[in-house]
Amino acid sequence: MRVVTGNLSNRQLILFFLHTLGTDPFDRDACNEKIPNREQPETGIEPGSLVQWDAHYGPNEGGMPLERLMDNDNFKVVRVFKPVYPFIVLGGYEYEVVLFARTGKDQPYLKKKNSD
Repeated sequence: MRVVTGNLSNRQLILFFLHTLGTDPFDRDACNEKIPNREQPETGIEPGSLVQWDAHYGPNEGGMPLERLMDNDNFKVVRVFKPVYPFIVLGGYEYEVVLFARTGKDQPYLKKKNSD
């Protein structure tokens, strides 16, 4: 697994719970709720987009187990956030938030969305 860093502004976000990160949940240019294809999560997500997975909403409301993103070559981990005091959430995961970037074979990594 490769962990990447860089400027994360001006990227489309895919969130499992839209009322996070101060994002306007009605601005579809800025964010979308849930991954459109649970079996092939890269489908319908543009390279350069960011996917925020968290241990509660991701597998429960979103139907997306962490392993499906971690084992997918089209996603790279940007950052992992864990609480100081670990706790278990519904479904048995230890709570954490993982930020992924959608990569693409023929497109530059972390491509910016159009800012017209």
